[in-house]
Amino acid sequence: MYALSDNFGREYRYLRLSLTEACNMACHYCLPHGFPEWYRHKARLGLNDISTLLEGFRLLGFCKVRLTGGEPTIHPHCLDTVGIAKDLGYSQIAMTSNGLMIGDLEPWMKKGLTSLNLSCDSIDPEVFWNITGSKDLQKVLSLVDRAISLGLPVKINTVLMRSRNGHPAQIDEMIHWALSRPLTLRFIELMDTGLNKSFASEERVQGCEVLDTIKKMGLSPDSALSHKLADREGETAGPSTDYGFAGYPGKIGFINPLSCNFCDRCNRLRVTAKGRLKLCLFGDHDLDLDLSSPDQVAADVSRMIGLKGQRHQLERGNTGNVQTFRTIGG
Repeated sequence: MYALSDNFGREYRYLRLSLTEACNMACHYCLPHGFPEWYRHKARLGLNDISTLLEGFRLLGFCKVRLTGGEPTIHPHCLDTVGIAKDLGYSQIAMTSNGLMIGDLEPWMKKGLTSLNLSCDSIDPEVFWNITGSKDLQKVLSLVDRAISLGLPVKINTVLMRSRNGHPAQIDEMIHWALSRPLTLRFIELMDTGLNKSFASEERVQGCEVLDTIKKMGLSPDSALSHKLADREGETAGPSTDYGFAGYPGKIGFINPLSCNFCDRCNRLRVTAKGRLKLCLFGDHDLDLDLSSPDQVAADVSRMIGLKGQRHQLERGNTGNVQTFRTIGG
């Protein structure tokens, strides 16, 4: 099948599709004051536009799609979108969610969901509440256990903040919880946006610090297992560097966009909840797509890919036009 490539030889087969900007949590690093009346938010893609976009990217050889937000399950047609993607032939259909509105997982799997990423920044109820404004941690943890019991691959996304969940003892607790289960816990470096630069600078915990904590716990990554993980993930894998540990079913991953730039292996494009193309998460522009037909979407993306730069400029303090991650879901 056709493979879309840019001017730097990178191939693209992975679409991150934001269904809505609204979210029902109030995480410190994203929406510290919450999203006003998120349940009434109307700025979202319609089902026809979603179908057109998914088909257009399939024409370009895309085989993986991840549904994001905001919180994607707020969208009334989120479950239908999973089914559309399956019918179009996407082999990997993933979703990143806070888990509060998913409910029964079996309908999602029947529609075609192949993996689930859950945002969970702590397994301590008080810390979780302090970070997210939600007291529903148990709902998230129960969803994790249910997914595991159904055989649905699960990844946990944890953003560390030095004064909230970044103490070595808290990191230690998360690691032991994750390693005891067949899932992958990914520690994500707190990234700058237009509205949180000073906060991010003060609160960021770098991936190398977590790796030091792991070593102090007496754990050492199993390099052979980690190599197998990389081979299995293949070309549609995300930016995480994952490690297995001998004797444990769980794995630990790191997404380090600042301390370990991974732009050279970028393989994804993003579409916002307003139907605009983002060539880079931290790019300066969202590009309008003609949603009149899948062929037109494919033509627009093929033309616009030539505008994609070689890398982001986060280390220079340039966050592009990203003011908050609610607009695109990371």
